Amino acid sequence: MATTSFLYHTQGLASYRHVTTRYRGGAAYHVVELREDQRGCRNCGAGPEELVLEGRFERTFRALPTGRRKQYIVLLGHEQRCRRCQQKRREPIRFAKGKSRNTKAFERLVVELCQIATIKHVALWLGMSWTVVKEIFKENLRKRLEIGAWENHQA
Repeated sequence: MATTSFLYHTQGLASYRHVTTRYRGGAAYHVVELREDQRGCRNCGAGPEELVLEGRFERTFRALPTGRRKQYIVLLGHEQRCRRCQQKRREPIRFAKGKSRNTKAFERLVVELCQIATIKHVALWLGMSWTVVKEIFKENLRKRLEIGAWENHQA
């Protein structure tokens, strides 16, 4: 059974509270939400006492597998309105980048596997499309090349 500590140590989900785990089709779906003390306004930096939770949203992310069992993180997020600056925004998702449907930890796994296996084999092992694996790997290469080019330019 998953716990908040288990998800922190295996999936890198700091600042999130485990709500429940569901099992469907051989996969585990861990439902989490941001801890109350970790909420804050993205605009002015006001603390949780200045926020009013006005709506909810739910997003599902592919997470690191446990053995051959697929794992997913189901985020129960909130729309929050700040009393100080009057901005209404969704709370940030700290364990994923932008609109990605994968956790940062899962994307790191894909990149590490691509260094020792072909994109096709990584996709087969993880049970996903090779085009998704290719895009994750390409994005990582793009970032590494940008950093490398900048470092070479400075020398």
